[in-house]
Amino acid sequence: MKSLECKVCFTWEGEGRPFATVYDYEYLKELLKIDKLSHHETYIEEVVVEGKKHEVVDIQVSILKDPVDEELMNYGIEMALAGEPGPYNTRIDVYLKK
Repeated sequence: MKSLECKVCFTWEGEGRPFATVYDYEYLKELLKIDKLSHHETYIEEVVVEGKKHEVVDIQVSILKDPVDEELMNYGIEMALAGEPGPYNTRIDVYLKK
């Protein structure tokens, strides 16, 4: 059995390209303000970007038939990247109200 290898993309509502992509679990928790005082499970309704809260308007989860390999990952430019990119088999797209 293969474990999940995830890529999380944050995109402004109505825009086609993500403004941030996260591959690292610890950075994702930091971005979402999840810390030792948080509950065991945290439901995300808003994300703070540059000090301003933005409402989550949609989340899409994609389970890929085959992992995306490094050759395809290097296509295009990522605006902000957190963590070391690697092959992934699950993608979560989070859309925020600007």
